[in-house]
Amino acid sequence: MKKNWILVSAGFHDYGGQSKANAALADYLVDQDCFVHLIGHDFDDKYINHQNVAIYQIARPFSIDMLGSLLFRIQGYQYIRSIVKSQLDVEIVINGGVCSCSNSVNWVHYVHRAWIPRYLFGNILTSIKYRVASKLFQMFEKISLINSKIIISNSFYTANHIKQIYPATKNRVHNVYLGADPTWCPPSESERIQAICQFQKSKRLICSFVGGFGADERKGFNTLWEAWKILCANSDWDCDLYVAGSGRREAYWRSVISKSEYHDRVHFLGFINHVKDLLAASDLLISPVRYEPYGLNVQEAICRGVPCVVSSASGISEQYPTEYTDLILDDPDNPDQLVSILLKWRSRKNFWKDKFLNLSRTFLQRTWKIMAKEIVDLIEANNH
Repeated sequence: MKKNWILVSAGFHDYGGQSKANAALADYLVDQDCFVHLIGHDFDDKYINHQNVAIYQIARPFSIDMLGSLLFRIQGYQYIRSIVKSQLDVEIVINGGVCSCSNSVNWVHYVHRAWIPRYLFGNILTSIKYRVASKLFQMFEKISLINSKIIISNSFYTANHIKQIYPATKNRVHNVYLGADPTWCPPSESERIQAICQFQKSKRLICSFVGGFGADERKGFNTLWEAWKILCANSDWDCDLYVAGSGRREAYWRSVISKSEYHDRVHFLGFINHVKDLLAASDLLISPVRYEPYGLNVQEAICRGVPCVVSSASGISEQYPTEYTDLILDDPDNPDQLVSILLKWRSRKNFWKDKFLNLSRTFLQRTWKIMAKEIVDLIEANNH
């Protein structure tokens, strides 16, 4: 194994799936007594002053992601060149299109050309900014993937998009699923009771949505809201929706739902850093995404023993065994189909609880350390 590694990604911390995965790889390399150079925007405090870690922080001017991405392309490459000059034997792992460097490994967590929204919500300026940024990210992505010696995907769903969109890369694409934190196991009875007391606003069951509110509605909250209104119109529906997430459209959705007759059936939590506790209280997670390369939020819910309704437009859905497919949403634009699935879950709530407790054990066996070792072994094998 090479003793010097450069990891290039937006973040290395526990908030966000991609950042959590990169932190896990960095931790594994440090444990193997490697020296790790981290190039990114945001870092966990544990890496500061660590004897085996060097941090190279790139700013986001005015907190604007697009400006941060442009600066990353320039400054990130400069950092890589500087490190490589001083370290002759170094391995470089770049995430997607954040940066580009020949003879590097590319770990792809999102394919920008795989998701082109049919519509965008917001004003004209928002639409223009989104489309310009999307074009830039697609261009960066293409350059980075073409320059990579190996491409690692986070699901076969992602791998297939890479191969279809960039055919020249198809012989270089390898899949490695994300890992799990063993501490995200099903809660004890006392932990669950405490979590329910923390979140529950009524005596109804807790259904959770964990995701951002982008202008493109990629996470499918608009479909969920349409389905939720149908369900709440029936007096037998005994569930409330708890929404964890933030973003450009959060204020809009808070306003819409506050004016609805069902406003007391949806509870906005905003961005929270204790999703683990919310999942301990939850009876169901709903993820009607329109595009999701993997879906770590769903995997973590499953690890906690929570049944999950998930869209087929996600990488995590390919890991559902055949007997679980009744909870897979084929059309994330169809609220009636989502209603049908939610009623199917509710009619056999205890059955699905037991099924997902079984699936939890499978996911928990694949730790972040196992994932990181697979990545390192794959890179090492391709170096020989």
